[in-house]
Amino acid sequence: MRTEKLIPLILNKASKEPSFFISQITILYAICEISRKTNYTPTIQVSRKQLMHSTKIKSYGTYHRCIKTLCDLGYIKYEPSYHPDGKTLIHLLPLSQNELN
Repeated sequence: MRTEKLIPLILNKASKEPSFFISQITILYAICEISRKTNYTPTIQVSRKQLMHSTKIKSYGTYHRCIKTLCDLGYIKYEPSYHPDGKTLIHLLPLSQNELN
């Protein structure tokens, strides 16, 4: 499935996730929005600072907890850069056929 069709499905599924907080949904939305701006690429490069600024999250702990939850639930794959000037790779993972229905 193409990424532009997948994004609304991902956001719809996330909005129904009982364990999600608004901070996790806003990070997922920001990732989807960056993907949209980069011609719907499923893999984006973004800095933590840029993502935290766009989601208005101030705490590193909150940011990393949200990213960990999104990874654990299978929404994204997160590859940190570990370089101060480097950008992190974030992959939007496709939904399984069961999750589309």
